[in-house]
Amino acid sequence: MSAKAWAWFSRVLREVSSASDQISIGAQSLAQGASEQASSIQEISASLKEMNSMSRKNTENADEARNLT
Repeated sequence: MSAKAWAWFSRVLREVSSASDQISIGAQSLAQGASEQASSIQEISASLKEMNSMSRKNTENADEARNLT
């Protein structure tokens, strides 16, 4: 292989390696973001369940108060 071809081949390999590194970093960032979103969704779900429970309890208390009068 000529020196010119070898230099071109080496440059291409470095560019492919750099692009691969950038894709890896992007994939890791995307995975972390997805994990954080999943955690947030779990927290929201737990909060909604708690709000639903409190709403039911408030309804029960209102019914009891209505029956007292």
